[in-house]
Amino acid sequence: MIFKNGFGKWYHNTVNNYNSKIIKTHSHIVAKDILEKYNNVLIINIVRLPIDRNLSAFWQSIKTHVPNFKDLSILEIDKIFCKTYSVTITDNWMLNFFKLINIDINIFYFNKNQYFTEIQKNNNTFLFYYSSINILYIMINIEKFTMM
Repeated sequence: MIFKNGFGKWYHNTVNNYNSKIIKTHSHIVAKDILEKYNNVLIINIVRLPIDRNLSAFWQSIKTHVPNFKDLSILEIDKIFCKTYSVTITDNWMLNFFKLINIDINIFYFNKNQYFTEIQKNNNTFLFYYSSINILYIMINIEKFTMM
């Protein structure tokens, strides 16, 4: 199971080879269901800086948030962005994710030198990657997991 976006090429290449094993979701409900039904699950959580994530989400759906964006100045659009997006959205998502997998976020350590942290728990593997998804393609042996 793969949590969160930001890994387009790797995800699409992997889906072509392992389509029946991959679920892409942002939903904690879906994740909980998978974790209750399957063992040996690989969950990848791609961690981005909250402002990067928010800027990306805003501009990817600019036509939804600001249908008349072509008629506005960048300063006007920036004001709309600042009113619409908050880093607490990402913070709350992560807090709820850690509750779901029963890991104390206060003692979680992110290995900045390796760009990832791996946690084994209840016969599942949780990978927390910082932004650069290309490294995943090289490092993961997908064959060994029941679900991703």
